[in-house]
Amino acid sequence: MRIDSVQPVLSMFSSGNPEMTSREAGMTAELESAEIKKKYTVEELVNKFNTAMQDSQTHIKVKMHEDMNAIMVTIIDSNTDEVIKEIPSEKMLDMMYNLCVKNGLFMDEKV
Repeated sequence: MRIDSVQPVLSMFSSGNPEMTSREAGMTAELESAEIKKKYTVEELVNKFNTAMQDSQTHIKVKMHEDMNAIMVTIIDSNTDEVIKEIPSEKMLDMMYNLCVKNGLFMDEKV
């Protein structure tokens, strides 16, 4: 999978700490001044994000929800390997899939 452009999103994960916020703003500005039009793979983006977030002791994992064919991002505490947040939640995607199957939105065969 290739991504055509990247918009800085580090400011979305503000820690509430003014010092951290200014640091995150600096990283965002650095990303904005970089080659935004460059094409990145998902793996490259995950590696860039994880490198930028090393100081906050968190990292992300990206995986596909098999049934819904949707990308899921998991934010993980690097020290404890505890899942901090799933975006979107795997339970939510499972529920959406089950509703779609129940309502006949996904069909196994052509009629």
